[in-house]
Amino acid sequence: MVDVSAAYDKIVLGDSRDGRLTEDEKRRVATHEAGHAIVAWATPRAEPLRRVSILPRGMSLGATEQVPAPDRHLTTRSELDARQGPRAR
Repeated sequence: MVDVSAAYDKIVLGDSRDGRLTEDEKRRVATHEAGHAIVAWATPRAEPLRRVSILPRGMSLGATEQVPAPDRHLTTRSELDARQGPRAR
C-alpha cells in the first residue's frame, strides 16, 4: 500500500522536491493549506477532505486534497462553486 500511495502522490502531485524551506516558510505554507482545509470543511456541499500536506511536490509547496463522494456522477452549480482550487470566481 505504501508503494501505491507513493505512486499516486507522484502522478497527482508531482515529484518530491529537495528544496529546504525555512521554519518561517513552513509556517506560512502550513497556514495557507490550513486555510484551504478550513474553508473546505466549512463550505456546504464541498467535497470532503482527504488530506493536507506541506511537503513540496511538483510546483507546489503544499496541497489540500479533496475527493468527490463515490456515488456522485453529476455536479451541481453549488458543488462547483464549493470546490477549492486556483481559479478566479
